[in-house]
Amino acid sequence: MGKNVHVEFGGTEDEVVVFSDFASKATVWCLRTGRTVEIKDPKFLGREGRGWGYRPNRDKETQGRGKLLAFLCRTAGQDILLVLAPKSYNVLKRVELPTVDAAGIKWSRDGRWIVVWDAASAGYRLHIYTADGHLYRTITREQNEELDRWGIEGLGVKSVEWAPGNGWLAVGGWDRRVRILFTRTFSPIVFLDHTPEIQVPSAPVYTELVDGRGSRSYSLAQQPVTPPKATNEKGDTTIKQGISIVAFNVDGSLCATRDDSTPNTIWIWDLRSLTPRAILIQYSPVKLSQNITKPAGTAVARWDARWLPTGEDKKPALVFGHQQAYILVWPEGKDRILRFENEDGEQSDDSLFDILTGRTPIPKLYREDDEETYRETDIGFEDTFRGKRPPGRGRSVLDESGLDEMF
Repeated sequence: MGKNVHVEFGGTEDEVVVFSDFASKATVWCLRTGRTVEIKDPKFLGREGRGWGYRPNRDKETQGRGKLLAFLCRTAGQDILLVLAPKSYNVLKRVELPTVDAAGIKWSRDGRWIVVWDAASAGYRLHIYTADGHLYRTITREQNEELDRWGIEGLGVKSVEWAPGNGWLAVGGWDRRVRILFTRTFSPIVFLDHTPEIQVPSAPVYTELVDGRGSRSYSLAQQPVTPPKATNEKGDTTIKQGISIVAFNVDGSLCATRDDSTPNTIWIWDLRSLTPRAILIQYSPVKLSQNITKPAGTAVARWDARWLPTGEDKKPALVFGHQQAYILVWPEGKDRILRFENEDGEQSDDSLFDILTGRTPIPKLYREDDEETYRETDIGFEDTFRGKRPPGRGRSVLDESGLDEMF
């Protein structure tokens, strides 16, 4: 039904998840066997990843052996949470959610919890589920005195992020407040409020300055200071308010947040002292790179940046772009993936596209760390375009069921 609108790798490198248009279905393909499993009526098209996700592995021994898949579906006006088994994708648990219009799901970093949050128009409601699909707790907003005459509090949750260490859950609201929940009880332990006027004597406020030559510098601003407000581009009717970005550092001691009503301003919080560490006011919101053109037509660019899941021994990489174009960024330089030899014995980086399409012959492939073992003169490629597994390398990742991850 319709075209394919989004494609991602699945729980292993041998699986691909394909989303069809109109949210009609999601199909999991096994690249080795050609077997497919269809998941009917996904609620979202998969691009943002908010309506589905694989359970993170808790130890290195189970990496790549398949993972539980949580999927948010909607059938006959009812939100459904499916917990699917690795490899077979059989339904282990089907939960009818108590949400009015679920806005997303997200696994905790240790794989113990699934958080489901309702749409902002339905009020402030989160539901915490265990990994096997049992409701643990429902969270609502604390008593608010700022109710209108109809008793309505306003919009609810806008963003959700688990902190490193699995001890905290950060919930960004449309009311410009970030609530940090303690994951043993899922009760709020601290509130991070964003004010239209910044007056925080304990934290410096730095303002970015740009001169006529384009040189950039930062100066210490005198408080109180009012950061620039958000402006709507032509054709953009979205509401510019609420905490849309919550990001933690590696150990979870610092938290960076952004309120959409002041998109130039970044608040950096110290979660040990529970106070702002610093506040940065940029000259303008993040602009597109010169290597990316704006979307064609009158469409509003919707920007996204994601870190790629690179290994510990690889250099970090991220994807930055919008709905029609993207670029890959390597902050610390790019790893060389394949190294080929030409007929003269010189090494060169060849085009993988030319090799796969038959424009150039398949070259000799070897690894620098084990040249003698992996050098082969007649190496071929399987249907998945990967080198054949050397003898004694072990079974395929799909041979592992992974069902013990539930317990």
